[in-house]
Amino acid sequence: MGVIRISLLSGRACCLNCSEDQLIQQVLRQAEEALQLNLQGLVYQVPYGGPPSLLAPHLRVGDVIQRETLTLELLAVVKRSQLVGHNRSVGSGFALLRADGEMLSWGYGADCRLSRVRHVAATECSYAAILSDGGMVTWGSSHFGGDSREIQDQIRNVVAIKSSCCGFAALQEDGSVVSWGHPAMPKDMANQLADPNHPIVAIQSSSHAFAALGKDGTVKTWGNRDYGGDCSKVAKQLVDVRQIQASAGAFAVLRGDSRVVTWGNAEYGGQGPELSDVEAIQSSARAFVALCRNGRVVAWGDPSGGGDLRPVAHELYEILQIQSAPRAFAALRKDGAVFAWGDQTSGGDGGGFGVQQIQSSVRAFACIKMDGTVVTWGHPSCGGDSSSVSHQLYDVKEIQATTMAFAALRADGHIVTWGSPEFGGDSESAQGLLYDIQEIQSSRCAFAALREDGQVISWGGKMDTQVVDQRTLQRHTVNWVDGQ
Repeated sequence: MGVIRISLLSGRACCLNCSEDQLIQQVLRQAEEALQLNLQGLVYQVPYGGPPSLLAPHLRVGDVIQRETLTLELLAVVKRSQLVGHNRSVGSGFALLRADGEMLSWGYGADCRLSRVRHVAATECSYAAILSDGGMVTWGSSHFGGDSREIQDQIRNVVAIKSSCCGFAALQEDGSVVSWGHPAMPKDMANQLADPNHPIVAIQSSSHAFAALGKDGTVKTWGNRDYGGDCSKVAKQLVDVRQIQASAGAFAVLRGDSRVVTWGNAEYGGQGPELSDVEAIQSSARAFVALCRNGRVVAWGDPSGGGDLRPVAHELYEILQIQSAPRAFAALRKDGAVFAWGDQTSGGDGGGFGVQQIQSSVRAFACIKMDGTVVTWGHPSCGGDSSSVSHQLYDVKEIQATTMAFAALRADGHIVTWGSPEFGGDSESAQGLLYDIQEIQSSRCAFAALREDGQVISWGGKMDTQVVDQRTLQRHTVNWVDGQ
């Protein structure tokens, strides 16, 4: 038994008596009751000056508390209203999740209002929400996970949900997993993965398969074997795994000894080279890239999808960030230079200098430069050409992307968009409403912006401009004249 002191930035705090076997998710719920607040998570300050770490809900107190420490000090992050965009959704779906757990979703097949919601996830045509008591609600197409009645009796204390294109996998407090969705998706994963001695701690997904990471560093898979659902050929190599990445049809893991193991469809990177001394892995839809400790970058998979970086290999050193589009990569160097590779019609032939942040659509890239301006390249219809709005792209602090368009948030709270009008690239009908914007999110086909006064405005896709009042969660449609 140990004591955990949980503090707010205001100085208000509570002390809880917790056992070492207790889950962080359970501690979070106790803290919410003690502080009478809805909390987003708990942050642990690593000893000896290390960076603070947001604790995963599946961790146990014994994984964090120091043996020589009598009291564990944690910082509580208070939940605020969240605007959630569903990039897996084929339509223009969004969810507004208030700090009190009230949620309203809208867009293609998404209309729903719920209470006591903690988190929302989406497949192409369905949605799943984790409730504050650990329960779960789903809606949308039954072929894409919208109907979870067959597995509801297995649901108990869900802490995380991962989605593929056509199914969901729910991770529960005891480390078990429940999976549902497309009729071909296995529904007996709770029994296969419910081993109290080897609980699951994380889940990753390709387009049609899942991979689960156990606390002991092993990996288990299920789903379509052509998309990475069968790891039996490399099972003996899947030990001490620290990270799992996925392309559309394959998986790659990074082990504790810095080696990489791959499996799945070879055309999607499922047969990678033998690598050691690897620091991190990134993926596009059809390829993988590994960042080595010596600064070297290695790619594999579909050569036209980012698997061949030879044209820019000599420029790839001191890499800070690698951003992926479905068929290309862009790497940001320490000196602010960006170099891209992959399909030349999908952003694989471009770059810039003085860059601080990269974003991508399906076939283009957009970068915020140090001076707040923006540089773009790639397919013009997907946002690769921003020349028509370049005079408006100044003091930009954030960029979001749909499949074929970009939206930039300026420091003055205004929004600038470009790219395909059908995917949110034309915001003229909403511009009269887009002021004092604090946050912007995207789905596949649309954008949504949260205004300072609590109003949410969404546009793009096949829907008219929508306005949602955060206080009442009432939604109405605005035509062009009203928007002015």
